[in-house]
Amino acid sequence: MLLKTNQMIRLKISHSYRPTNLWMLYGNRRKVFPVAYNLAITGTRDFSPDREEFLISVLEQNFLGYYRIYFGGAVGVDTEALKICRTMKTIAKVDDKNSRVIPELVVVYPDTMEHAPNAQCRNTTIRCADKIIQLRMPIVQSNGWRAYHNRNEYMVNHSVKLLGFPFFGRDGGGAIATIKYAKSKGKEAEVHPI
Repeated sequence: MLLKTNQMIRLKISHSYRPTNLWMLYGNRRKVFPVAYNLAITGTRDFSPDREEFLISVLEQNFLGYYRIYFGGAVGVDTEALKICRTMKTIAKVDDKNSRVIPELVVVYPDTMEHAPNAQCRNTTIRCADKIIQLRMPIVQSNGWRAYHNRNEYMVNHSVKLLGFPFFGRDGGGAIATIKYAKSKGKEAEVHPI
């Protein structure tokens, strides 16, 4: 069954959950797409609008051909990339007439959308995402913000490739940790410091 746009997905997912196949409608037939057709995007929260053209050019090169694109739902690169991909998806639907796979845009929240710290990001998610996954892991500092790490690991585990946009010159942070995790799992990690 395919999900309708913006349908909320409420899941309690264990760390080891890995689907083997994903379904999509292609014309009048169903096709099976393995996880190998998914892309994850991570990046810094310190996103400058003057880097938007660079972000667009990288996303244009990686947009079509994936079944799903995962975003973290945070302020910065996550939200900007989601908006850009929504625009590209709208243009691709008009220009392409369904001859290529146009990706489903999926936002993964570590807890629930209601607990997301930024209202503007929540509104962007509602407006732009095709699907929302809520992992329902409480976001607390006492456990080292583990919920954010679990969210990033979920996106990497369900993708074949990661696009990373860390802050230029910074050695730490969530984007860097996610890139390192992807490489440790043998995933392709394309890094574009901004």
